[in-house]
Amino acid sequence: MPTTKHPDCQFGFDYSGSDARVRFYTNVVKQFKSELEAAVKNGDLLVGCNLHFDAESKQLTKYDFGLVHECCENFLVGLRHESTDASKLALGKASLFLYNRCDKDREVAAEWGIDATSKHMNARLGYLQKYSDGTSVKAKIDCHGRTDAVYKHQMCKHSTVSMTTGINLKDFVAGTTKEIPMGIAFDLKL
Repeated sequence: MPTTKHPDCQFGFDYSGSDARVRFYTNVVKQFKSELEAAVKNGDLLVGCNLHFDAESKQLTKYDFGLVHECCENFLVGLRHESTDASKLALGKASLFLYNRCDKDREVAAEWGIDATSKHMNARLGYLQKYSDGTSVKAKIDCHGRTDAVYKHQMCKHSTVSMTTGINLKDFVAGTTKEIPMGIAFDLKL
């Protein structure tokens, strides 16, 4: 299909080892924007970053950092920073998360965070249940009453069907939400 959009041409490298991973890409056609992802693991500790640099404005447009510690088998504690303002370096959204793989079929996660610019706090709780036939159900709720659910089923080796929904429970109980949105997706891998 013809387009007037400039072609996207990237140059970079990707390294993965047992204790480190580094990805670096830069767009060399129109805007010189670079992206760096790096993660280093030492024992039970993982440190990572995701940086985006715009050479034209000479600004970091994304600066995310994370730290994860595996306290014991299948239990992780982490700290994460996500940038929220691409125009200046400032503290963005900071969060603490806990993750537990209860067994091979069940996972539970919780996250607490604060956005330093808006002083907005958030907390989320999530649950994942896997079944032996390639089916999984995932549910998530946050402190504002927003809830999401995903049903995913692998029909065969190359195709998966997913159904998603999400509502604000506060609005639903108050009667201001009359409809529940639903989405269906088919994923085919050739």
